[in-house]
Amino acid sequence: VSEYMKSFPDAELNDISDPVLRNALKILGSKRTTTFGEAAIAKDLAENLSSSGVHFTLRYARDMHVSDLRDGNAIILGSSKTNPWQQLFLDQINFRFVQADATHNNDYFENIHPRDGQPSQYAMNTSGKEQVVNYADVVMTPNLTNSGNVLLISGEDVQGTEAAARFLLNGHISDEIRSVLEHNNVSSFEL
Repeated sequence: VSEYMKSFPDAELNDISDPVLRNALKILGSKRTTTFGEAAIAKDLAENLSSSGVHFTLRYARDMHVSDLRDGNAIILGSSKTNPWQQLFLDQINFRFVQADATHNNDYFENIHPRDGQPSQYAMNTSGKEQVVNYADVVMTPNLTNSGNVLLISGEDVQGTEAAARFLLNGHISDEIRSVLEHNNVSSFEL
């Protein structure tokens, strides 16, 4: 998280010989950028919360602080690759995002405690010509002081994160999952 909070590392910029590229990267590293998909999800979540009468503050991840996750409720959108605030909750997550290499072509979710018949890894499958299999993880867990909740929404890529958020906003939750979630004593879950 501390690395993420810094601007683009100067040491890496100094290794770039092209001054135009170096300057462009320095400018981009200092700006708040996000994908269109994540911006659309944030907009839809904000509209949903607002129409439900919930007060919220939308924050760019680099503007967050640990104190934002100590009190009240929060939604963290994106995997630990794109939003490192997820790292604060790793000990409460069973399906952990693993960045396999710098290309991100082999990233996967690791199943820390597989149940009978479950694989130890869930990796995106892009071998199909018309269909891609992508995985996402949705976790509701107590915040850092157990005084509220944090909803973590992450996918193996931006499309996976968007699919998980769209499912939460518009999808059909099976009766079996709904019956578990509707119990008053459920304070955390992972899908």
